[in-house]
Amino acid sequence: MSTVKRAHEQADPNKTTPANKRVNPGPDDGSTGANSVCQIDPDGDLVLYTPGNRLSADDEHDATFLVSSKHLTLASAWFKAYLSDRWYRDPVPADEGRAKIAIKDCQPETLLILLRMIHGFSRKVPQKVSFEQLVDISLAAEFYQCTEVVEPYVHTWMRGDQVWNPTDEDPNFVAKCIIVAWIFKIEHVLSVATKAATESSTDPFEAPDLPFPAFIKDAIDNNRTAWLGMVLREIETHVAQLLSANCLPDCDAYYLGRVLQHLARHNVFFRLAPKPLCRFLPLLLHCQD
Repeated sequence: MSTVKRAHEQADPNKTTPANKRVNPGPDDGSTGANSVCQIDPDGDLVLYTPGNRLSADDEHDATFLVSSKHLTLASAWFKAYLSDRWYRDPVPADEGRAKIAIKDCQPETLLILLRMIHGFSRKVPQKVSFEQLVDISLAAEFYQCTEVVEPYVHTWMRGDQVWNPTDEDPNFVAKCIIVAWIFKIEHVLSVATKAATESSTDPFEAPDLPFPAFIKDAIDNNRTAWLGMVLREIETHVAQLLSANCLPDCDAYYLGRVLQHLARHNVFFRLAPKPLCRFLPLLLHCQD
């Protein structure tokens, strides 16, 4: 028997003691008020709360949500495993006849949107979100294993006014584009964003604040190594052509100097393939004269 069911059986609705008094759920309007919870499901059997986080500055208590455990277990593999297994070993405190779970590492605004999606209240899901909100919702969906519920909304947001420019020079922005595209398998964004990450830096790919799988980092670094090798070979070929040019030597020398100066400014250094000394001997003798 689940903890939610046991909590209901232990609560006698005929009693009026504070321990069995039914909570007064507030409206699902994004605020909890002073003595109520945000009502996602008015007949919910489970209370979620975010310790230390409030939905708004006017709220006096932690953000609290009245939800349906059935909806959570159907939509989220994480909640299904938690509610069916963990509670047997580690019972959670009851909240006036309902089981109560602390949700950590998830902002109340993000959790509210996610819960509305899970409970099927699509009209209450915002039609537009900021890019940072999109990233937070995506990470929450991945953590709670409910990406299938969230995915249609993500595609809707991307088709709207949401600006996607993975070629942006900001590596953090590109990394966030990659993680969202990977979570929801958005191939065209993933392709453009990983290419931008590959070509935007010579350093190893780093995104310490995002839960990147190792294989994505390895793929980006391997592609970057191959790409840099190709670029350096092209530069070496171009410089070698300037060094061996027979026409307009003054112009070629000027152009070569500008090329080398530009490369040094961007910390790009390379070594030309060694040439036999005898090929340079006439030039050395000419310079001595």
